[in-house]
Amino acid sequence: MKLHLKNYFNLKTLLLLSPVFLFIIIRYLIGFNGLYGQDSHEYYRYSRAIIDFFKTGNSPGDYFWPIYYPAFGAVLGLFIDNLFSLQLISFLSLSGCLYFLLKIIDNIYIEKNYSVIYLLITFLFAPYVFRNSIVVMSDLLTVFFITSSFFFFLGYINKNGANQFIFFTVFSLLAVLTRYAAAVVVIVPSIIIFYEIIRKKNFSHIIIGIVIATLLIIPHILIRKSNSTEFLGHEWLQKWSLLNFIKRDFVTPDGTEHFRFPNILNSFSTIFFPTYLIFGIVLVFFLQKKIFNNKLWLISLSVILIYALFLSGIPYQNQRFFLLSYPFVVIILYPAFERMMSYLQNKKGLKYLIIAFMLVVQLFFCLYFFKSAYDRNILEKEISGYVMNSGYQNVYAFDIDVSFSSYGVDKNVFNLWKEKYNDFKTGSVVIFNEDKFRNQWAGKNPMLNWIELKTNYNLIEMKDFGNGWKAYEIHPVR
Repeated sequence: MKLHLKNYFNLKTLLLLSPVFLFIIIRYLIGFNGLYGQDSHEYYRYSRAIIDFFKTGNSPGDYFWPIYYPAFGAVLGLFIDNLFSLQLISFLSLSGCLYFLLKIIDNIYIEKNYSVIYLLITFLFAPYVFRNSIVVMSDLLTVFFITSSFFFFLGYINKNGANQFIFFTVFSLLAVLTRYAAAVVVIVPSIIIFYEIIRKKNFSHIIIGIVIATLLIIPHILIRKSNSTEFLGHEWLQKWSLLNFIKRDFVTPDGTEHFRFPNILNSFSTIFFPTYLIFGIVLVFFLQKKIFNNKLWLISLSVILIYALFLSGIPYQNQRFFLLSYPFVVIILYPAFERMMSYLQNKKGLKYLIIAFMLVVQLFFCLYFFKSAYDRNILEKEISGYVMNSGYQNVYAFDIDVSFSSYGVDKNVFNLWKEKYNDFKTGSVVIFNEDKFRNQWAGKNPMLNWIELKTNYNLIEMKDFGNGWKAYEIHPVR
């Protein structure tokens, strides 16, 4: 499977263009617009608010996350459809990640005969990478900034050039200002570069870094104003604890959560869980001891370890969080894949069979984990269409109501999480999923409001949307 340079270039080009082909299929043939769940609708809402700010000068108001993902979507949204632009950013970010991962592997390792097929298996078709590259979320843009910053970090280590430092600083800061947690991922390269600056007395680079940081932070401060540091008071940071390493049950403002694994085990699940690379645990055994002599490999490993320890201390688990450090998992496992392929060099039939098997399994899990997002997208469209076309002016809902504004629902919407209601407007409709929320939100406003409705009102089921989601009309008890 050793390839001539021309064919290798063609394969690399095809790999980098593949997200575009996937975008066309998913956006236009399947009809998936990238919206699912609360976060994606909030990104879309705020991006629309920024566009309105560009056009009218009206303040976009505040929201919790960093501004750069919705802001970039808003800039593109001045010329093309805003929702399309946000989803397009995620797809293009995937291509950018693949480009820089190819260059990083070329930079770090001598043997790189299988880098294209390796990235196809381990990154393009890593299920959570794939899914988050087609949704309206900031994750893949952040991963792109992290991956590109690491490439320029490698360049700076080799050359100590001002250009490499500028690009590293820009992309690192953009990563943090797109997802705050990225600060934990870029901290190791940042410390090493700072050490190099001091050691070689390149003090002008410090001034350049301060100027770049100031310029990039200004939009964040101007838009978020007094709330620009609000993230420091996040529940997960306030309750970060070493005790959380061994816990798997948590009670937070987001309800009660029960997880399969303790935090510390979950934090390393990318190498054995199907959300990323179920074959990763196998590849680990193909690593050789001499790889520990590769300083760049050790730096990549340290990024993974530090970020995993950070996630182990927060009182929550979400496989999506691992996206930020996953490029480094891909980087450190490449020598293992190269070595595995070398063992099969004289057994081409078996080698091709193993590659095909890995691709099929990764593709299966890509479709499996995409289906949940797709089903949620369909559900949101259906419920929003029902509410919009119904005669109800007052709607009580939780969780699903975030999709209403995205689909143009112009009704009085009362969120069952924001407050405890003692009086409900009869003749209104309530959208709820009791089975889904019963345990997680026990004793919290969503279930307290639902119990109030069931106890003191007569609920008439109007429509069953499936999977526990139902619409009820509220009537007084006779």
